[in-house]
Amino acid sequence: MKPWTWTALAAIATALLIPEISDRVASEAAVIPKTTLRPTLHSPEVEDTSDSNLLPEINSAQQNLHRVDSGRYIVVYKSGLSTADYTAHHEWISGKCASLDKRSGIIDSVRNKLRHAKKSSVQFFNFGTFMGYVGWLPSALIKTIEKSLLVDYVERDEYVKLAQVTEQPNAPWNLERVCNRDFLHKEYSGNYAFDENAGEGVTVYVVDTGINETNPEFEGRASLAWSFTPTSKDDPNGHGTHVAGTIAGKTYGVAKKAKIESLKAFDENGRGLKSTILMAVHYAITEHEKRILSGDASYKGAIINMLLGCGPSLALDKAVTAATRVGITVVSSAGNDGIDACHFSPSRSESSITVGAIDHNDAVAWFSNYGRCVDIYAPGVRIQSVSNEEGPSILTGTSMAAPHVAGVVATLLSMQPLLGSEYSSSDYMPVSEVRRKLLKYAAHGVISGLDKESPNCLVYNGAGDNLAMAWDA
Repeated sequence: MKPWTWTALAAIATALLIPEISDRVASEAAVIPKTTLRPTLHSPEVEDTSDSNLLPEINSAQQNLHRVDSGRYIVVYKSGLSTADYTAHHEWISGKCASLDKRSGIIDSVRNKLRHAKKSSVQFFNFGTFMGYVGWLPSALIKTIEKSLLVDYVERDEYVKLAQVTEQPNAPWNLERVCNRDFLHKEYSGNYAFDENAGEGVTVYVVDTGINETNPEFEGRASLAWSFTPTSKDDPNGHGTHVAGTIAGKTYGVAKKAKIESLKAFDENGRGLKSTILMAVHYAITEHEKRILSGDASYKGAIINMLLGCGPSLALDKAVTAATRVGITVVSSAGNDGIDACHFSPSRSESSITVGAIDHNDAVAWFSNYGRCVDIYAPGVRIQSVSNEEGPSILTGTSMAAPHVAGVVATLLSMQPLLGSEYSSSDYMPVSEVRRKLLKYAAHGVISGLDKESPNCLVYNGAGDNLAMAWDA
């Protein structure tokens, strides 16, 4: 018998990686290419290193560009699949991954070539019309998956980064701005007018770094819904706590009666996988549907607050659309790159309410992304809110602007009559109607420094009175 050679081992590795394909799948001729991420500041082109020995070393420049290749794939099915087709592919990919896991330990040298196969377990998601799975999948298997007529597209999973700019503390001004339509030609007084029941009955899912839920600012209305990260379940970064405080904090919040549910999808460095964001959205959709089916008359709806920087992603865009179809309003930040927001997801999604930032002079913030994909603007410079330390913190960015809009949306939703009352309709307010009321009731024509495609639209909370105007808008 001839001794084993590297060529022979390579041949074995190739044979192990190439799955047997059923006659139905083998006959499929259409090839669905992977979605290519265009190079942007948030998401440069992602190098295909699914068969590389280690993830690329992350230097500070790469972190600033939000570029980390995870070695994972997001596979999305075509819409309209039959239950039989979905089940068949589900069982097929599960079987292939299990087989790869088992075979990858035959010979050490072969296993080294199949190192990602050890992590090939897949997670399936089903958003109704948006279905697929996520997992560590060898490139040879991905090539087969791309040929399936059941598959719409394949995206490389990658790390995304929270959009954030940090500055030193200063006096707060943002809450007073959102309760005034007109430009304040005076020093800010710090007075904030709001409806005392703003946000009551509304759940806001904060997809972020976690929340310091025990902070007295949240009055017991904040909790950890789920952690999708392997690190701590609290908020060592502080970003998520600050965001939640702007939405619903006792002192710094827009909607001071809203309930906050933390979906921890980012680690202490503000990094999270695209696939993790998808799972967080899936969780929110599932819980929202449970609340509706429970018949809880006090429940008035849900919001997802998403603040991240990611290149164009069909998967993220479709997840946002899936959430809005079941009645969840999605609010996202425009991004802090000073360029067109249409280059990023989910800010480019037509289903998302995308928020840009202004400063205390009602000028568009120097860092804020802009353009036709932005729907509305809100204060985003030197925003004071809850911190992980004693006392507040000051942060700057479109991530600080978006929570103001989430808070105003929570206010609008809380105005709905209790279901089953003599004043209620037979259903919840559609997301399209929430968007229409928010934009129509906003302050118009007060922002300076905008490009011609950006809407001159500043969020407005109703100043605590005449809210019937917003409801009837």
